[in-house]
Amino acid sequence: MAEGTLRDEKRRERAKFSSMNKEQKISYIKTYYLGPIVVAIAVLMFVIWFILETVVFHKEVLLSGCTVNVRISDETKSYLTDGLLEYLGGDSKKQIVNLNADNYVDYSKDDSAPYGEGMNGYMDQTMLFTQIAAGDFAYMILDESALLNIGESEYFGALEDVINEDILEKYELYYDVSGRAVGINLKDTVINVDAYLVFATFTDSELAESLVRYIAKK
Repeated sequence: MAEGTLRDEKRRERAKFSSMNKEQKISYIKTYYLGPIVVAIAVLMFVIWFILETVVFHKEVLLSGCTVNVRISDETKSYLTDGLLEYLGGDSKKQIVNLNADNYVDYSKDDSAPYGEGMNGYMDQTMLFTQIAAGDFAYMILDESALLNIGESEYFGALEDVINEDILEKYELYYDVSGRAVGINLKDTVINVDAYLVFATFTDSELAESLVRYIAKK
């Protein structure tokens, strides 16, 4: 009975539509079908975008970094991303090197502090810790104020665990309160900023050494 009723209803709708003139048909379609069609197209476009982003154009992050309270030029950022990817022997079609640059965490609580000038915006320290713990950043470039405030967080690995001692001997190092060397001063490197390079505890030692050798080039 229900199937017959549905068939009869479809027949009546077709007959009703056939009896309409052109303007009435357009109005009918807009009223009853345009909304669902737009929604269906939007859903289809999202599905296509998702597939392209996650499958077709997805790139593996070979190495990721972050700066806090440190200004770097566009040239330096390119050096630490595209240039570093090439140096590491990565495949630009399948891999990428990221650098989340020009972040500012206010440790002075003074809005007039010079660190904020030219930065992309404020970063909450809790958010920063969360991103480090989640593995978003394998390394960080911090000014001394940032290092003093988060250097004892135990998110940073001892440099001796990831860098050979013969390499570390060439740099001025930053030691935490427990005597661990956790930061490399970048003043005498190609980066040439008054800041320190630190590595997260999970960073691959081969990639860490390669990064240090790369920035040491003159």
